[in-house]
Parts: sequence; C-alpha cells; structure tokens
Amino acid sequence: MDDKLLMGNTISELYSNDPWVRDFMEEVYDMFGVPRGTDDCLSREDKILFVWSMMSLVQAMKKDEYWLELKEQLDPEDAAHEYVQNHYEETGILILEKPEVDEEFFAKENGDDR
Repeated sequence: MDDKLLMGNTISELYSNDPWVRDFMEEVYDMFGVPRGTDDCLSREDKILFVWSMMSLVQAMKKDEYWLELKEQLDPEDAAHEYVQNHYEETGILILEKPEVDEEFFAKENGDDR
C-alpha cells in the first residue's frame, strides 16, 4: 500500500484521485442499486438517495478500514463484495440502508396534492 497516497487524504479525495477507491465505492453502490454519482440521478429522490448512500459508505469506511487491506489483495469488485459481507457479519446491518423518505414532501414538490 502506498502510505504516502493515503496519508492526509480524505476518502473523497481518494475517490477523486484513486481509481481503485472510486471503482470500489461504485461497486458498493451497484450492489445496492443506487446511483453511482449525480450524473446518474434522474430525480430529486435519486439525488437524495445518492448523497445518503455516499455519506453512509464514507462513514463506514472511516470506522472500518478493512477496505485498506482489501485494496492490496483484491480488485474493486471482489473487495466491495467482501467488505459489504464482512460489515454485515460484524454489525448485523447493511452498509447502505434506504433512508426514511417523506413521501408527502416529495408529492408536494412534484405538484401532487396528497
């Protein structure tokens, strides 16, 4: 592992500058069926889901740095599967869970009177 690359970089900086980290995170998003980025968002709900997922994944990566070990051993796709499975086995919760969405709020935003 190139410690100079990791030292002083936030996960968002690594996402921007390290193709392996970007591919790893996008593989996790794919596993849960969420947009990979804002360009993939077709609605406001998609944007909220993407931001929620990104924040959840970054928080998990900060708490559990097992992904750093996987970075040295596996390709991003296999590492994502291993990381998500390990996280679930360790915590009993999915690494990305759907946020609670206020359907009434979105209905009003879209001009639907509920």
